[in-house]
Amino acid sequence: MRHAAALARPAAALLVLLRCAWAAPVEAQTSAPRASKLHVRIGPGRGGGERRLEAPSPARPAEPAEERPKEEPGDGADDPELRSLREAERQLFPEPRRLSRGEFDVALPMSVARPGPALELSGLPPPEHPARAAKAASLAWPRDLTPPDLPCSFEQRTLDYVKFYRDSLRGRAITDVWARRSGRYAALIQAELVKAGLPSDLLWLSLVESSHQVSSRSRAGAVGLWQFIPETARLYGLTVDRWVDERLDPLRSTQAAAQYLGDLWRRFGSWELAMAAYNMGSGGVSRSIRKYNSNDYWRLSRLEAGLPWETALYVPKVLATAIVMKNRRAFGFADVQPDPALTFDTVYVTSGVPLARIAQHAGVAEAVLQGLNLQYLKARTPPAAAGEASRLWPVYVPEGLGTEVTRKLAQASAAPAQEYSTVQVRFGDSVASVAQRLRGSEELLRELNRLEPAERLRAGDLLLVPHAWLSTEEGQALAPLEDVEGVVVLPPFRFQYEDRQRYFYRTLPGDELDELASALGVRRDDLAVWNALDPRAALQSDMVLQVFVPPGSATDRVRLVNEENVQRPLEVGSPSFLAHFEAEQGRQRLQILAREGDTLQSIGKRYDLSPGMMERINHFARNRKLSEGAAVVVYAKEGITATEVLWSRAPDPLPPVNPPYPAALPRAYWLPAALPGGSWQ
Repeated sequence: MRHAAALARPAAALLVLLRCAWAAPVEAQTSAPRASKLHVRIGPGRGGGERRLEAPSPARPAEPAEERPKEEPGDGADDPELRSLREAERQLFPEPRRLSRGEFDVALPMSVARPGPALELSGLPPPEHPARAAKAASLAWPRDLTPPDLPCSFEQRTLDYVKFYRDSLRGRAITDVWARRSGRYAALIQAELVKAGLPSDLLWLSLVESSHQVSSRSRAGAVGLWQFIPETARLYGLTVDRWVDERLDPLRSTQAAAQYLGDLWRRFGSWELAMAAYNMGSGGVSRSIRKYNSNDYWRLSRLEAGLPWETALYVPKVLATAIVMKNRRAFGFADVQPDPALTFDTVYVTSGVPLARIAQHAGVAEAVLQGLNLQYLKARTPPAAAGEASRLWPVYVPEGLGTEVTRKLAQASAAPAQEYSTVQVRFGDSVASVAQRLRGSEELLRELNRLEPAERLRAGDLLLVPHAWLSTEEGQALAPLEDVEGVVVLPPFRFQYEDRQRYFYRTLPGDELDELASALGVRRDDLAVWNALDPRAALQSDMVLQVFVPPGSATDRVRLVNEENVQRPLEVGSPSFLAHFEAEQGRQRLQILAREGDTLQSIGKRYDLSPGMMERINHFARNRKLSEGAAVVVYAKEGITATEVLWSRAPDPLPPVNPPYPAALPRAYWLPAALPGGSWQ
């Protein structure tokens, strides 16, 4: 009954909407964003851990990424309303059917107000009929509805979305949630859009993107109200690292989105194209315009391969959402009570301050403060790097508490210095290696930095460590321990360089050959040759690679071990190599003489080895008859005595030979053409 009454109320007001289409609003609504006299700084830098205050140069506007690499922008991977909307779109706008021979059909709904081109096989649209265009332009906006401050040219897809929100039970359920949830951020977002001189109804673009779930995350890693990917967020000044992700800050992300949307409007001069570029990337929109020689979004959205299907629906969806949200009473949503608006005071605190301490000053629960500051991923403001001046970070506290918290923070600043220092993660560091190098506890390091079990450290990350790990009780600096390796397995050939030093690097999960070569300042192919690697195959964790580092390389930024700190180098196939790994299994390597009629299987029984293990060791079939006196290798239990032993240790390696220089090998061989400045044996 509730839905039936709701459907009846707006029927009269929307009669014109369903029969007609309306022309674009007055020209003033599409004017350029107003220039602001006061430049608004968007963030502390370009992100990625940079803490410098850095204002973008007005002479060279920021250029967003060519493509917005999201699988489906606003795909609602973790939001039920967006998932439901996407499921409904598959029914509202079925995918184009396959064309039969001699048939051409773009299968997109045509506009009521502006008929789309009757496409022919040539792909060239005929001009719009003057009489129909004049009639469409003469239609007025329905007097009972308030138009958005975005240009609303009502195409059929826009009308379909409007009718879906109004008539469908699923559509009304989505709109009901959105009308309630948007109350939390609407005032904040619209204030920032107006301050930037943009249409305030761009607010509804963020609703379509994230359903106003600030923690919404897409399958491709886009985050926040405006669904920024990390690259675009950093480009527009938002910091994204392991300590802070300002995409989760409603205020900061809205300021960045306003600058981004303003840049897109200045580039394309049309809000339809600007919104399309927000969805698919500005480079893709530019290529489509050049390809079809038209800058009309609605025309491009109907042409074969003109715009992605997602983008062809995106702009109508935003416009329809704006129409419904601006006219909730007419559409039957006047009774929906919006969530209370987000309000807060901003206080500025130094680096590395826990939110729990600020919550204590504010007299609120820590969970309340964390809910207002989701951008601080580890529940504290980001620490400053060693030698870097501490900066101020904005922290949001409940409205009315800002003055009191600021006063208490100022009083607390006279307290003794904090008990923590910071260290910077090197390429190749793990939590265990950092703790070992600093003589500390891995468990304490994880707890202090809120490290997730599967979290991978990245080069340049800052970690908090107790002062005691870096200095003595007398305050003298304590040098970190040198990195060491126990057993290192080396390939059975040697390289010699006059101007390079050999180091060893232990791989971590996710390491790639290209990334490692770049960090070390060497060639990818050289790394493969030095370590007998197939450059096409993936590196596995806990491989120890030898690296010949050229002079001037920044070895302090990579976890490398000197030759002197390798406790036991073992050359593949050497006696010490075989003895070491068999001893770990409680075995010894013996080479025996076969008796007449012996097979691998019968010999294996005498030494408690399976037929498969005997085949693996000797590389021939288990049932092959052996001639008397034939040499066979067995891995026997330690301490065993055998009268048939030929010798009880692995043979010494053969005398060194001089293989051909890699450049002389056939081109089909996998080794690179040259090893600059070195030789190998």
